[in-house]
Amino acid sequence: MNSHELSNLLKNRLNDWFNFSRNPIYGQVTTVYNELPYVRTMHLYELTPRGSLIFLTSTHSGKWQHLIKNAHVAICLMNADYGQILVEGSALLHTRQTNLALTSLYWENYLEESWQNFYISEDSDVLKETIPSSFGIVEVVPKTWEILEINKIDFTKGKRKKYILQEGMWNVNQLPII
Repeated sequence: MNSHELSNLLKNRLNDWFNFSRNPIYGQVTTVYNELPYVRTMHLYELTPRGSLIFLTSTHSGKWQHLIKNAHVAICLMNADYGQILVEGSALLHTRQTNLALTSLYWENYLEESWQNFYISEDSDVLKETIPSSFGIVEVVPKTWEILEINKIDFTKGKRKKYILQEGMWNVNQLPII
């Protein structure tokens, strides 16, 4: 399966399961620090055409500091009526200093004014017209996806597949439901 096909499958699941085009998705994001897992809930802002997941956060946060030291990330998106999507991958960290075009895109088009004011308040020496250095983008580049589709009538009739990136293609493995 190529990346475009998988991206379309995932966009369909996100739209069908979460109504992602209209509603926000909050997922459990796990980082590793000092060999211990740290789990927190984060707002998923976008699934890019390349299949990366975009989260926005403060560069002063613990998660940002964890990702600087260890870029490995695991994510769980769950809807009890439909199933769960698990993602493992590496985080690319972006700020205005490293990728002004990308940070401008998310700053101007995705953040409500209250969130912009929050990031501005973290950098008191920044002009309101400037993207503060405290605004960061976490781009998770997946290496594996696992999709569990729940059959609410008979759990054993659900489907579970794992997609593993190998040599630029996504290999699909059917997994046991239990």
